[in-house]
Amino acid sequence: MSIKHEEWMAEHGFSYENEEVKQTRYQIFKDNVQHIERHNQEGKHTYKLGINKFADLTNEEFLTKYARGSVPSFKVPSSNQSSFEYKDMKDVPPSLDWRDHNVVTPVVTQKRCGCCWAFAVVAAIEGIEDPIRQANSIIRATYH
Repeated sequence: MSIKHEEWMAEHGFSYENEEVKQTRYQIFKDNVQHIERHNQEGKHTYKLGINKFADLTNEEFLTKYARGSVPSFKVPSSNQSSFEYKDMKDVPPSLDWRDHNVVTPVVTQKRCGCCWAFAVVAAIEGIEDPIRQANSIIRATYH
């Protein structure tokens, strides 16, 4: 694990001010990597985790630095919840990776500019609009 940490440091250009800080960051890195590996080996999730430049941060440090210290709650009171059901859907695959269809863009870090919501909105709209535009183009080409 020590070698993996050294490789990670080199890949992301990290160096620590002293050996004590390095050991603390190494322990956090090690715990995070073990969590990632455990998650991915469980095989019961629809997504996989990976090691990235945040691997030596605790959850609290990450939230403080990149989520402005808090994450809003989006829980809807149960009395307002309704169920949603697709009707007349046939031949629907059990999963769909939108990356294979060039609908979603790669992850981009906006650092601490505070406008990540704007990028998310634009990406969401583009993600909805583009497949519709492509489908309409295909339909128009088919009927002409």
